Amino acid sequence: METERIISRDGSLVTIRDKKGKLWLTKRVKRKKDSRRQFIQDAGWSVRHIPIRRIIERGDWLFTCSMRPEQFGAWRNDEEDDFNTLNGSDHSKRHCSLSPISDEYAKFFNDHKLWELYDIYNDFDKYKAAVKQVCVAFNIRYEGI
Repeated sequence: METERIISRDGSLVTIRDKKGKLWLTKRVKRKKDSRRQFIQDAGWSVRHIPIRRIIERGDWLFTCSMRPEQFGAWRNDEEDDFNTLNGSDHSKRHCSLSPISDEYAKFFNDHKLWELYDIYNDFDKYKAAVKQVCVAFNIRYEGI
């Protein structure tokens, strides 16, 4: 993972902001020493950041149980279980299929109203296969439902 900027570090756990502006929790791993170590260290490649999970911020796109992309608003309580979207709907992290997606995929999903495919198929497996086929047709990386 190419880093743009390191935000904080706690031992081997590092919070970074990538080149797209997304916040990630990563694990810092030093490269082993070898004959190329001097070159790697000079180039700034002596440490790798392996992504663990993406940290959700206000405005990030998420797939929720409504099967539509929603923009994250804010956590509602200290336990970080319930959250609000920017359009005002309430969701529970524990009881909702919460998964962050890219801005490009969310825009594509909303522009083509892919949630309407579920009304056509009325079967989640067929709906998922149809969304994958549409993504292949438009050369968009499928990021889930």
